[in-house]
Amino acid sequence: MPNSIISEAERESLFATRKRLMNLPPERIIFVQTAPAAPLREVLSALDGEPAAAHDAVLAFLKAVNELCDGVLRKQGRANLSAVQAAEEGFDILAARLGLGTDDPDVFLRALRDRRAAERELDVSAIDAAIGARAAARTAKDFETADRVQRELLAQGVILLDHANGSDWTLSIDAPV
Repeated sequence: MPNSIISEAERESLFATRKRLMNLPPERIIFVQTAPAAPLREVLSALDGEPAAAHDAVLAFLKAVNELCDGVLRKQGRANLSAVQAAEEGFDILAARLGLGTDDPDVFLRALRDRRAAERELDVSAIDAAIGARAAARTAKDFETADRVQRELLAQGVILLDHANGSDWTLSIDAPV
């Protein structure tokens, strides 16, 4: 199942999921060893099978890793170290056996975002400036302005990804109508 069989949306999901796993707060990972998660075993067994089965197993694996990340990021959420290690091992296997996800997730996702912005003739620096203005409005508790800027960005297809250290952004796969 070479890279070209994976859709752009699936590649984006793979890198976004890998980035989420890499950015899990270390204090929420507890040292408990358990058996590898079922989706990892399924990926391993499906890689030698038909491409459609491997494709489905990769998507199931990504779903399981996202569920793991969701659980960790919930209030008072935690994950077993062995589950996190199994997920990391899964990404290593996808890279080694299928050539999937070998790039740095931040670099890949930024390049994809910037390519989409160029295709839509959007100015990346103007978007970054608007996000900065939104952050300043939020700091000043001017939520009306912050919400207006967010709506304006969304109308361009800009999806904001707020997190503890600020905001990142991506573009919707489809251009806004």
